[in-house]
Parts: sequence; structure tokens; C-alpha cells
Amino acid sequence: MATKESVISLLENQDQFNSPSKLRRWFETQVKGLEPVAEHAKPRATPIAKIVQPPASGTELVEEDFINWGKTVSIKKVLAGYPFTREDVQAIIRRAKVEGKKVRVAGQKHSWSPVFCDNPGDIIIYTQRLKLPEGKTVELNPIDKTARLSGCASSGDLKACLDEYNSGKPLQDQLCLPSNAIAKKFSMCGLVTCACHGTGRGQPTISEWVTEIQLIDANGELRTFNSEDQLKAVRASLGLFGVIVEFTIKLQPNFKVKIKNYYPKIREFTAEKLKEKLNDPKIFSVQVYWYPYNSISFDGIKHSLQGKPVQKHEWDADDDKLWVREVHYSEAKYGIAKVYAYI
Repeated sequence: MATKESVISLLENQDQFNSPSKLRRWFETQVKGLEPVAEHAKPRATPIAKIVQPPASGTELVEEDFINWGKTVSIKKVLAGYPFTREDVQAIIRRAKVEGKKVRVAGQKHSWSPVFCDNPGDIIIYTQRLKLPEGKTVELNPIDKTARLSGCASSGDLKACLDEYNSGKPLQDQLCLPSNAIAKKFSMCGLVTCACHGTGRGQPTISEWVTEIQLIDANGELRTFNSEDQLKAVRASLGLFGVIVEFTIKLQPNFKVKIKNYYPKIREFTAEKLKEKLNDPKIFSVQVYWYPYNSISFDGIKHSLQGKPVQKHEWDADDDKLWVREVHYSEAKYGIAKVYAYI
């Protein structure tokens, strides 16, 4: 693997590479794992210092240092519980009430915001082992077009279950989840309680497709919410109503969409152009991604590797390219057209 010094030497003698493809191949083979030293590239949270294995018991609490997936939130010396059943959750919460401790919940820890524990000594309940009473993670009901999900269910678990059900069936008999996240590792409970990932023209967030929620409240009691008035409060509650152990979500007939990708510069993709796309009735959704510094000059890369600030003439954000992803209604769509299918 190349060192920072060899990369800098390369950039100072870049004429030896007479085509961009040669330079790209060199970087792909030589600088994998090269750590930048620029301050903005450093993680903002303290690296985890103490990793523990989940205990065999579903009610035991173990001390550990918490850090989220993005390394933006970290809390030292929390008490972690890894329940298997709703009875385990009840036992942990009742213990917390007796000891006067706060309780928060974590699924896959993908939230960037501090929705987890607040202080050392708080209890955090991980839902990664929390299955339905019959031992399943996801259970489909094709007749009602619904799915029951456990506390540990991920977006990938639901997708795998739907893929298995849809396999070999004609499109009109297949099912999909409206507004689902494309990534497979998100906690479905987290997506619901944080009101994440609405997609498409006029589409709600995932939480608005939930028809019933079962949770353990602050007294350790099992509560069921299924009226619309109740669900308006409980769905996107950030976990403040209790620990969700099961919920039911509404499904829809599957359908096809068409994808168009293009890569304009930021200066070219104006607000007027975005508004034009959003008002186009043929377009289901527009997704815009920006990966900063993709137009940086060789001198700018060199200065960044040296820990020096990048100068204005070395990088202009307006010259960076965007990834614009348009999802179009397909002529082959079936059933409810304004539903996001898996892509």
C-alpha cells in the first residue's frame, strides 16, 4: 500500500499518467485504506473503549461503552440489556423503575442524532434478539396484505420475506412495502419511531403505514395501540411511549418503475430545474446525492493529505457533480401506482 509521501510524490509528477483511467487504477490498487489527516475527516465521537458480548440471559444487564454506527454519539458505561422476549423487556423496565434509572432503546444504531442514552449508568435495551412470540422475525398475512414485525426486524428481513413470497408470482399477486428504505441493515422499529424514509410524490413516511403497535410501557405493562388517534401519537414517538416489541404494517401490490440517472454540476442544477422535476406528473420521486470534493484538483488532494487547508482555486463546490436519480412511473405498473417498489 502506498504511503502519504508516495501519493504526494505522484501528484507532483502526475504527467507520468497520460490518461485518467491509469491514474484511477493506480489509486484503486495503491491507496486503499489510506487514512486522511484533515481535521474534517476525523470521527466526531470517542472510539468505543469497551466491547462486551451479549449475555446468555435476556434480563441480565452488562456495562459497556455505547457508540452509534456513524460514530457521532458515544456514552461511557451504560447498562445494556439484550432481551429475547417481551417478558425479558418487562423485567428490565421494572428493575429500572425500582432503581430509578432511565431507559432508552437501540436497534441497529443508525441514528445520527442523540436519541439513545443520555448519561452513564442509564439502561439501553437492544432489540436485536427480540422476536415475535412464535419465534419469527417477520410474519406475512397475504389475505389482509399486512406484515407483523418483531422488535429485531430489519429492513432487509422484511425485504427477504417479501422476496420469498413474491418469487414465481405474477406482478399483480406480489406485495411490497410503500416507502421502504433501500438499505438492508436499518431497524424497522427505528424507521417507524423516527418517522424516516418517506419516498415519492405524496408518499407518507414508513411510520404512517403502521396499523398496530404493541409495546412495553414505563410500568412494564404490555400495551396495544391500533386506533388512528392513538397511532398518530405513538408511531413517531422516538421511543418515548415504551419499547416496541411488535408492530403491524400495511402492504400494497407491487409494481414497476423506471430509473434515470444523470450527473450535472451543482451550478447547473438550479432550484428552478429541481422545481420543474418535482412538478412533473410523470416523475414519482427525485433523489439528489452530493459527494463533496469530487472536483478537487490534484494540488488540493496533495494539500489535504498533508493536513493543509484546501484553497479556493483548488476546489469549488459549484464544480462538484451531483448524482440525480429520477424514479419514473412505468407503463407496466400495476395496482396502486404511487407506491415505492424495491429497486
